[in-house]
Amino acid sequence: VVSTGSVLVGAFMVANALNFAFNALMGRLLTLEEFGVIAFLNSVAYVIALFTGALGTTVNYRVSYLAVRYGPKIGIDFSKRTLRSGFIVAGFLSLLWILGANLLAGFFQISQPFLLISFTPVLTLGVFIAAKSGFLQGNLRFLSIAVLIVMEATTKLLFGLFLVGLGLSEWVALAIPGSIFITFIFVWLLTLRVERLLVSGRSLPLVSLSNPPLHFPRQFFSAALITKLASATFLIIDIFLVKHYLSPVEAGEYGLLSLVGKMIFFGGTLLTGFIVTFVARDEAAGKDPSRTFYKLFDGTTALTVAAFVVLGPLGAFFIP
Repeated sequence: VVSTGSVLVGAFMVANALNFAFNALMGRLLTLEEFGVIAFLNSVAYVIALFTGALGTTVNYRVSYLAVRYGPKIGIDFSKRTLRSGFIVAGFLSLLWILGANLLAGFFQISQPFLLISFTPVLTLGVFIAAKSGFLQGNLRFLSIAVLIVMEATTKLLFGLFLVGLGLSEWVALAIPGSIFITFIFVWLLTLRVERLLVSGRSLPLVSLSNPPLHFPRQFFSAALITKLASATFLIIDIFLVKHYLSPVEAGEYGLLSLVGKMIFFGGTLLTGFIVTFVARDEAAGKDPSRTFYKLFDGTTALTVAAFVVLGPLGAFFIP
């Protein structure tokens, strides 16, 4: 677990570097107006990730607990049941998004409403990826999560460079839904394999229950969502405001300026993904989770300071 956990931390670092490279390269290759659209749509993707991320964290927590307390079969049933409910909500919100695409394009000064419509699958696929990733992490499949994290960031960068190379710079934003679609395919295949291994009995023993505890922990989901909304006030609200109130060129300049602060923030979050998994398992096993929590907290503090030291002096290099 420790070795695969280290791989996952490394994957977070690589993904953050690739995402930063995507934004830095696009900032140099695109016009400021085009980059302003990229910054805005990245923020839209982050808004979607607030809800899907809270869902994934909840599935991670519940599957971690159920796998230790009752066996992996109950965790599989819980994740599938949660996913079905998530699809219903995502389908309704996707319909509202399509209906409001033209209005949003005019409000945020985006000349191509199709770019907003292209984000419609991101919500549904994001629900699937979040629920299945939470299931994988809850079963300590950190290596699989690491592959998915790096894959999404890599494919987004490659799609972006490919579109720029074809002279389609105004469509570079399509790299975001494109990378999510590729990630969806791989997380689906990985989950099928892990579920077969768990059900076959080659992993943890199965426990049969007449009334399995498959209820969705709404209070935990609400807490996870509030936590993510709190970080959103730092990461995305400013982007929405400048995209509406400033000119497209000025919004692009601001998008470049905000990169360094966001990278420092994400550098400090490299270990937070482990908190729910290990604390939930400690609780299920009857152990005190405070030792695990404070170890991860100390590591998070160290990573935040390190990111500030590295990116602060080098900020002039990354912002053209």
